[in-house]
Amino acid sequence: MKTTGWILSGIILFFLCSCEEDFLEKSNPNKITSSSFYTNESEAIQAVSAAYSAFQRQGGYNRMGIHAYTVRADEGEFTAFQVGAPALTGLDDFTVTSSTECVQAIWQDHYKGVYMCNVVIEKIPGIDMDPDLKNRLLGEVHFLRGLYHFQLMLYFGEEIPIIEQTPKTKADLYPPSAAPGVGYASVINDFTIAKELLPTVEKFRKTDELGRATKGAATAYLGKVYLFQKRYADAAREFKEIIDQQVGEYKLMPSFRDNHSDYNENNEESIFEIQYLLYFGNNFEGIDTDIGGESCLIEGECTMVRGVGMSNWNAKPRQKIVDEFEDGDPRFYQTFWTQGGDEFKDTDGIWKTYEEYCPELYVGMSFWRKWCRDWSDASHHFDDPNNVRIMRYADVLLMYAECLIEDPSIGSDWANYINMVRDRARADTTTDFYPAGGFIPTVEELIAAAPVINGITIDNPRAALRHERWVELCFEFKRWDDIVRWDIGEEVLPTGYKYLLPIYQGDLDCNPNLKPNAAN
Repeated sequence: MKTTGWILSGIILFFLCSCEEDFLEKSNPNKITSSSFYTNESEAIQAVSAAYSAFQRQGGYNRMGIHAYTVRADEGEFTAFQVGAPALTGLDDFTVTSSTECVQAIWQDHYKGVYMCNVVIEKIPGIDMDPDLKNRLLGEVHFLRGLYHFQLMLYFGEEIPIIEQTPKTKADLYPPSAAPGVGYASVINDFTIAKELLPTVEKFRKTDELGRATKGAATAYLGKVYLFQKRYADAAREFKEIIDQQVGEYKLMPSFRDNHSDYNENNEESIFEIQYLLYFGNNFEGIDTDIGGESCLIEGECTMVRGVGMSNWNAKPRQKIVDEFEDGDPRFYQTFWTQGGDEFKDTDGIWKTYEEYCPELYVGMSFWRKWCRDWSDASHHFDDPNNVRIMRYADVLLMYAECLIEDPSIGSDWANYINMVRDRARADTTTDFYPAGGFIPTVEELIAAAPVINGITIDNPRAALRHERWVELCFEFKRWDDIVRWDIGEEVLPTGYKYLLPIYQGDLDCNPNLKPNAAN
């Protein structure tokens, strides 16, 4: 996906809530407009490529978004050196306000994505082009719109405005809060359409289109929506289609690290990932940040920043997630930079141990290794070329196991799917950069041993599944969703926690049809 085949040209018109009295604007004869741009196959492809870009922005899976997922959960925390205030103020202690920059970015960037999808859905049917390609492009934007709306609901609540068309009148600029059930019906419909229209991942393998939405991605997210609704049989049906290779060929990669490094992106385990290039302001080659996305800031935000004295990072793992790993789990040193772990290649070209690299002030702390390179490049210490995998096959296996555990009438072989994930971890001990050795038992053996981890006795299938999801998927923006889905905030979050971010105040002020949520 990081190729010239995805180059975007033209001007993207974003839908933003407006308080202006005049709906119509005077036209500029020299400006590319929606009526003059969407005329041929090439422009259709470019427009669909642009619809992905909101996920690459700060409010998507970039600086604001990654903190909203991580520090609100019990797996990440801001450090004493946090430099993001006031943009990130209040995320960690649930005092964030409706006017905070991170709330604005998350709200607006997701709705920008919705708008771009709506434009394409309305314009592409009228373009004379290959019908199979037209269907594929429509499938992509239905998938993206469903995902933008779904994530907005997870952030702000089910009654956020569901926008399925571009504004045609002044009244359309003030979309109402949705009635209960409307949001879920919309995203299910979008994912269902996308599943029907999209090709399997094999269509894109070994092409410069790899990374676009696929039938497998639509199926996985359709299953996840059902899982959030506790429709376990429906969710299990979707996940099983992926497991049975009915909607594409997926498998676990030999190494856990393959899923978090920039040298093995869009691999066989990846179902959907957010695409990034190295240089800030370039998500696709030749794209200006004003109309495209950005490089990923995960490395500069949530781990040791190499080459700048480790003083400009904002968040690190909580000790709780460090303690969640079983002794000997080979994933431990692939997840954290910590004592006893791997060496790191510094800017001087020398491989150094944790103790050699860390200033004395930091020794004893653990840092995120996921998503981060094993070497330092001081010239790009805030930018990261690494794609962000937001849906992978291991996640599907564990969600399917969750369905079987929560509804035994579906099937009783839940342990097989947890063990598939644990088997990969157990076998992953010989990769060059990782300390060899380590062992974890099968999930049946784990339950029989009944260890107490972070105060929870792992002596039953549900506890084992929840433990496995956390150690396998930590810092992959799953933990917060899991906490909300399982409704365990009372057990794992501080007093005063809120499941929702407040609705952005700027839109509340100018849209009389928009209602605040419980967090406002």
